[in-house]
Amino acid sequence: MRVVRAICERELWGYLRTPMGYGVMLTVLLIDGILFNVWAIGDGHRRSAEALEVFFFVASGPTVVASVLLAMHLIADERQRGTLIILETAPLSGWQIVGGKFLAALTILGIIHLLSITMPALIYAYGRVSIMHIVMGYLGLTLLGAATLAIALCASAFAQTSLIAAITGGALVVVLVCLHGVAQLASPPMDSVLSYLSLIHEHYRPFMRGVLSIRAMAFYISLTLLALLVAARRMEWRT
Repeated sequence: MRVVRAICERELWGYLRTPMGYGVMLTVLLIDGILFNVWAIGDGHRRSAEALEVFFFVASGPTVVASVLLAMHLIADERQRGTLIILETAPLSGWQIVGGKFLAALTILGIIHLLSITMPALIYAYGRVSIMHIVMGYLGLTLLGAATLAIALCASAFAQTSLIAAITGGALVVVLVCLHGVAQLASPPMDSVLSYLSLIHEHYRPFMRGVLSIRAMAFYISLTLLALLVAARRMEWRT
């Protein structure tokens, strides 16, 4: 764990000593704030629980985009600059490298979510919503962000440049998001399979409504671990 923590701290410092980390955080918070006022609050006629549900829905988009941006450079950029050889020649496993980098990006995403809590806090203060609705919403947002981070990190492990990593990771995420729409055109049992594999629609909606879904948690955790496993195996190829 000390090795993973050291890599995590190294990546965190990389985010915080450059404009990228702050830029992503500020941009996501700004977009969240705009969407919160335009869609969640709107004309002020929505019920509190409905406004909170809409907030978590609109917050999923910036979270997904931020996850791709945070993860795209983690491995591809080091490969492009030639610094990846330092990690590859060190006595480190693929899991240690990938795990440390993933935790660093997830920490930045967690900071973004922590700073955005002022928006649902306003709904809680002036409306009638439960604390658990807010907790479940952020749990779903974190699980969605973690899965997207892992997918984008996996793309970064295979890409030669950050740009290719961003395009590949973004394309994979878009495909998974759009699977629900494709499922509407498919015939049984393929429609159920495609709907289950959809990244947002089926699995994220319970959390938006403040409902804990074990099935959705299992999906996001499994997808995250699978993507990290592939990335770790790619790192162990040492190429």
